Formats: sequence, C-alpha cells, structure tokens
Amino acid sequence: MLALSAAGSVAASNEASRALTVLPAKLDGSVMAVEGRVHSKDIWFDLDTGGLHSIVDRSLAESLRLPAAGVAGVHGAGKGTIEALALQPFPVQLRSVTFRLHDPLALDLSRAGSSIGARGLLGFELFRRYVVEFDYDRATVALFEPASYVYRGAGARIPLVIRAPRAFVWAVVAAPGVAPERHLLRLDTGSSDAVDDDIVLRSSEPKREIEGGVGIGSRFKTYLGFVSSLRIGPYVMHGDLPSATGGVQLIGTGVWHRFNIVFDFSRSCMYLTPRTQPKS
Repeated sequence: MLALSAAGSVAASNEASRALTVLPAKLDGSVMAVEGRVHSKDIWFDLDTGGLHSIVDRSLAESLRLPAAGVAGVHGAGKGTIEALALQPFPVQLRSVTFRLHDPLALDLSRAGSSIGARGLLGFELFRRYVVEFDYDRATVALFEPASYVYRGAGARIPLVIRAPRAFVWAVVAAPGVAPERHLLRLDTGSSDAVDDDIVLRSSEPKREIEGGVGIGSRFKTYLGFVSSLRIGPYVMHGDLPSATGGVQLIGTGVWHRFNIVFDFSRSCMYLTPRTQPKS
C-alpha cells in the first residue's frame, strides 16, 4: 500500500486567477487529454510535458491536408530515432483559445497505446505558452495567461529546472537497501510510469526483466524494481513505487495523478495539492 504524507506546510487558499478557458478532460490511461479542433476535425490530444514536439497522427495530417515542411527524426519512449513528417505551423482550437503549433510533427500513432483513441499530443510548447492547471478531481484542464497569473491555492510550490524543451524536478528517492538520494528527474506527464530511476539497480530486492519503450520507438529489454520512498517538496510517498531502468529517468503520471497540479513554467515552478480522494 502506498501512503502519501506532507512533511511541511502549504500556502493558504484564496480566490484563483481567471482562466482563459476550462477544457473538459479525459484520462488516457493515466495521462490527461483534452479535445481540440484542427480545421473542422475534433480530436483528442494527450498533454505531455515531456514531449519535445507536438504531434498529430500521420493519417490524420494527410486527411486534413496539413502542409508538410520536410522530414525530422524523433525520439520517444522506445529506443532509436523514428522518421517523422515535419509540418508547417497550424492552429489548434481549444474552446475559446487558439493555440498555434510552431514545429509540429506527424507520425503513426496507431501503436502508441491510447485507450481513448487520442490522435495527437500537445507537448512542452503548450506548457511554455500558458499556465496549465490539471484538476483530476473535476476532470478539467484550465489555461491561464502567465503575465497576469497569481496562484492563491492551497498547494505547495515546487521549483522546477527548465531546460527548454524539457522540464525537471528535484526529488529525494530511496530504494530497498539504498539510502535516500537527491536526483533531478524529468517532469513527464506523458508517461504512465511512476518514477523511473536507475537507483533500483542497486536495490537489495530482486529485479524483473521486462520489455520497455512502449509507445514511440523500438522496444527494449529493461529491469523493473521498486522505489521505497519518493519525496517531492513537502510530500512523501511511502511504499512500493514501480520503477523501470535503462531509459529516461523521470516522474510520470503514476505519481502526478495523486495531485491536482498547476504548471507555471514561466516562473519555473509547479504547485501540488494532494487530491481530495487519495489514489493508491
């Protein structure tokens, strides 16, 4: 059983800033997804802080006749580089907000494992442009203008390290037989994993060989172990968190879905509020 506790105090609650738009959301597995319109087509987009590019399915791009701009190589959860079609910039309508993708790609997403039939991905550029709020309890995603945004919620402010087009967070990680260590891990809302950290290779408990790289790219052999505790800011998760090795070291939605979150990349921070219904 995994337990979440707070090791410090959090800010007082107050009236929030006004959102530019509030979008109904779905969980694609444990990944937050919203519906957007491209030309006359409504499609579901996964929201991925770890996505270096925004992506649409190649067959969709062809059916919508989105103009191409060449080819590009892209890396995903799997090994190797996949050739993608680079597209010219185009807008995505998110209710009242028109968000222009600056360097979108098109590639085959049919084997990416979407449980809701998502045919696109909005990556780092969305989080760089807006303050983005994930409210898992209400199943909504809200977008705010960074310049006027003021956080007055009850969550803890967590500093981020922004190295565009990536974001990282400091965490204290421990494994069975390994004392807690402070690691810089990628913030990845597009991964359904909990915490992937090679610390488990030094664990005193057995590891299991598994197939990694589900999603974009080629699959590869890796090892699955457990992280025994994870601390992010004042919050500590105790128990067994599955942890894969040999790939990108990250914190994914296996952890993030336990919180309601505000991502404010403009101020290099995020705000975490434990959910009203704790998740196992």
